[in-house]
Amino acid sequence: MKLKTILLSSLFMLIGHFANAQCMAMGSNYQNGLSVNFVDSSYATNGYFTYWTFGDGSSSNSLNPSHTYASSGTYTVCLYIEDSITNCSDTTCWNITVSSNTSCSATFTYSSSFGNPLIYSFNGSAPPTYGSVTWNITGGGASSSYSTQNITHTFSSAGQYNVYYTLYDSTGSVCDSTGLTLYVSSPNTTSCDAIFSTYTSGNVVYFSDSTSSTNILQWSFGDGTYGYSSSPVHTYTSSGNYNACLFVYDVDSVGDTSLCDSFCQTVVASNQPSCYGGFNYTLDSTNNMKVYFNNTSVGAATAYWWFGGNNSSTLYNPSHTFATAGYHTVCLTTYDSSGNLCDSICQSIYVPQTSTNDCDATFYAYVSQNTVYFNDSLPPTNSMIQWSFGDGNIATSHNPSHTYASSGTYTVCLYVYDYSNSGMVICDSSCQTITVFVPISCQASYTFVVDSINMSSSSYPVYFTNTSSAYTYSYWSFGDGDSSSAVSPSHVYTSSGTYNACLFLIDSLGNICDTICQSITVGGAAASCQASYYLGIDSNNLYNIFVINNSTGTNSATSYFWTFGDGDSSSSQNPTHQYASYGLYNLCLTITTSSGGSTCTSMYCDSIGLDSNGMLLKRDGFGITVLNESDVLGINEHLVFQDVNVYPNPSTGLYTVELDMHSSKKITVRSMNSIGQEVMSADYNLMAGDNTLSLDLSEHTDGLYFINIKADNVSKNVRVYLIR
Repeated sequence: MKLKTILLSSLFMLIGHFANAQCMAMGSNYQNGLSVNFVDSSYATNGYFTYWTFGDGSSSNSLNPSHTYASSGTYTVCLYIEDSITNCSDTTCWNITVSSNTSCSATFTYSSSFGNPLIYSFNGSAPPTYGSVTWNITGGGASSSYSTQNITHTFSSAGQYNVYYTLYDSTGSVCDSTGLTLYVSSPNTTSCDAIFSTYTSGNVVYFSDSTSSTNILQWSFGDGTYGYSSSPVHTYTSSGNYNACLFVYDVDSVGDTSLCDSFCQTVVASNQPSCYGGFNYTLDSTNNMKVYFNNTSVGAATAYWWFGGNNSSTLYNPSHTFATAGYHTVCLTTYDSSGNLCDSICQSIYVPQTSTNDCDATFYAYVSQNTVYFNDSLPPTNSMIQWSFGDGNIATSHNPSHTYASSGTYTVCLYVYDYSNSGMVICDSSCQTITVFVPISCQASYTFVVDSINMSSSSYPVYFTNTSSAYTYSYWSFGDGDSSSAVSPSHVYTSSGTYNACLFLIDSLGNICDTICQSITVGGAAASCQASYYLGIDSNNLYNIFVINNSTGTNSATSYFWTFGDGDSSSSQNPTHQYASYGLYNLCLTITTSSGGSTCTSMYCDSIGLDSNGMLLKRDGFGITVLNESDVLGINEHLVFQDVNVYPNPSTGLYTVELDMHSSKKITVRSMNSIGQEVMSADYNLMAGDNTLSLDLSEHTDGLYFINIKADNVSKNVRVYLIR
């Protein structure tokens, strides 16, 4: 058996320059032949969900799973963790080599130089007779290889490195291998050493470190708890193998804290006494009277078995053929290596009258998230069976399936019954543990806005807002062959029509957990009704905005409904409204038009506000006045601008502004983002007639922008979209 120890490069997000490490996936393994035990040593601020893949098509979401490979080879093992509270996830992968050859065990120890923490000595276990070894060290953009058992290696710089040690037999085949992830500290830091020793007494472990009093310590005991003192004592609540880690932090002259060393090792805690007797048994496949016994004792060196009467054995794992069917008492007495009595246990076993084909409790389980499909090996005519699913539920049918309500590990048992002279009795039973994962319940939903202002015969912009919950990734299919993985994308349809736009939500395991599709009509019939407005500055009232209603497809029967974003609303076509306080507000217009026996409803929303200069966000409140676009033409705008056109819209950031001036004027062009921050400003002297300007916003982030063009006391506002 061998141990793979892993050292972490950081632990807590609150310390030094590792402040962004809210979660980190780290794992290790120890193995014996084809059987491998995996140990999770990850960290997350609020706890985490784990998911392992073993590289052979198998997986598990146990915290510390075990896995047996079907054949020798090299496999890529990956551990994925997710902290759903902080929406933090991380993955780590490494290669392991397993072999059916158990004649050798690859292990190694290591230590750093006291004078230079970049220099390490590695001492490996001996290869088999006539065998060989290799070391492979990777990280820091380089790799090194060695072929001797004990080596000294100088790392180029501080950081995280992978160290692998492999043993080969006399034929050159891999016999065993092990590896670790090593954090190498900088020579500039104060010397610190995270190596610690342990002493275990049952489930109590005494830790002893060699750090100085000036170091800051973080202990991770491997069971989800942490400690911060030097040489702590920790009591584990249950038996098992735990990956305990010590993280040592250094404090420099200005008080900054950084990780300078770390070390992990496996500790074994047990709630059982140091000498514990136990056994299980199986029936012979052809002779149901013959029973094979498996000694599962702890701390025992020799054993004495009693099968009733004068029948006994001193073999450690004996077999015995009983003369009659029915219940028999079997006792096991164990002794330690000094010949002292260790423990004694007696157990009643049942030898069936029927053939073992009718009394075999062996079963197999296939797990699909939180649903498990069970298959027994009994003939269909045998109806005397009972399943216990480990969550309080039972079943009496062959090959049942069961859905668990909660994620976790459950012990499932199958009991097979037989008739004897005293009635129906258990003739065989079998139990195994399974781990299930209840998928996260997600809900797909989205809204969309068709941009009727900037559409043309070959361009129909639509803006999507993802309002879904409880998902990891999103994928959009717009119904015209295009797609996107953005959270809330925008999309330009190139022709009018009705499209089926679908949003797919994907959970942390890569499964689609929910889908929603909506029909979106652009151009054609959709143009019969489209809510829309744009903003203008009231030059006579510094703290008022003209909201210019340019909705299309309206008539005398059209109804209007405005929501101002502060809890108030109005059903007037052209309302006025006074905002009481500072802030952006979401102004929405919904129109409903009936014509020819059909009804069209459309909604448009945008953020509005004013600042102290009359451009956006005013601290003491501001007002809005809604006008029809046809009424706006009567304002002084016609005395300055005969026509204003900005294109392309949407754009990747380069816009052309065409201005048809009524007379020669000096104008100011300003651009603001959606929260009122000015991103550019420039003055121009324009002549009467047609003028063309270039506007470059390509250095700014994608989103909504306002272009304000002002001459004298007249302002023109155009809303544009920057989409790459």
